[in-house]
Amino acid sequence: MPAFVYLVVVGFGTYVATWASWFATSGGWGRQWGAENPSAPSVRLLGAPLAAWWHYQADIWRLHTGTYMATLPEHPFDAKPWGWLVIARPILFARDTIQPGVDGCKAADGDTCLRVTLAIGTPFLWWMAALALIAALVFWLAGRDWRFAVPLLAGAATWLGWFPMVSIPGSAGLAGIQMGGGDGWGIYRDAPPETVDFLKFISSPEIQKRFTTEGQIGNPANPGAFSAVTDPVLLQIMGGMQAAPYIQLWLDSALGPNFGGPMNQAIVDLMSGKGTPQDVVKAIQDTAAKQ
Repeated sequence: MPAFVYLVVVGFGTYVATWASWFATSGGWGRQWGAENPSAPSVRLLGAPLAAWWHYQADIWRLHTGTYMATLPEHPFDAKPWGWLVIARPILFARDTIQPGVDGCKAADGDTCLRVTLAIGTPFLWWMAALALIAALVFWLAGRDWRFAVPLLAGAATWLGWFPMVSIPGSAGLAGIQMGGGDGWGIYRDAPPETVDFLKFISSPEIQKRFTTEGQIGNPANPGAFSAVTDPVLLQIMGGMQAAPYIQLWLDSALGPNFGGPMNQAIVDLMSGKGTPQDVVKAIQDTAAKQ
């Protein structure tokens, strides 16, 4: 209970207290919403000031969850992520149209003045930071110094995710794509005839059914043996595999034993607590560098 009070009750009270100046004045953004909408249920329940504040919080929520943006054909002040590092477009806080003779507006009759409030970072700091990232990239790649990759990866992790990703129908990323194997076999093209005959034997419907019912190896590769599958889990897997628009074979099988051996050993080390996911990637990259 004390933890709930500290984290929720005190936290909420502190957050509301930060709005004290908004409550104390009448010209804040959305401050008069309650007075302008006296029949709203929230106004009758909470009163005009609190209802206006609650409505403001709902607007903030809709803005940050994308609901507000989804109602617009185009963002009115869209800032593309490629320009963020050089502050190509500042953040628009407010935009006001001023009539001639008001607030010092000296526009001619029939014209108006425009006043905007922008948030913009210190250009020198941002531009120098962008140049520093470029320099770090050069030192990392040309000098083979991994330390310069640290700020680059930190920046990329918080920046690249905002770029729109290209979507190609039927490409990787579809929900139905599967990765697996174990339900089929392959041989080298120079394999002897005996290997081909053996492959035909073990892939025949009769043997495939025995694999499923007696050996419990998994799903059959031959459609003629699908009727032998009764296990509900295997049936679910088989249905997903059959409906998949594309199936990526296990990497150790697809890349061959030269890759599969080091990769599987790194995976075993990972599962036993002796390695990391990065070690698995490194095992594949190191093997590729030797080929």
